[in-house]
Amino acid sequence: MTVRLNNPIHTTQGKSFKKIFGVPVMKFWDIRTGFDVIEFDRWLKTPDNISTKDWIEKKHGLPAVKVVKSLIGMRPFTIEE
Repeated sequence: MTVRLNNPIHTTQGKSFKKIFGVPVMKFWDIRTGFDVIEFDRWLKTPDNISTKDWIEKKHGLPAVKVVKSLIGMRPFTIEE
């Protein structure tokens, strides 16, 4: 019997994460709880006076925000033009 763990490294999100942030998503992935937002926030060195989302958008752009949201299970928002 084979047990498959929820491993995002070979998914579109995992590949996009590596391309955007320069590190594999597995650096912040726990097989029990998923994406570790707190550890990722520490790694980003997000300043105290800004949200992690706003810091990601400022430093890496909206596509980076969408990737992180998809990793934590949030539906990415769309921008209406």
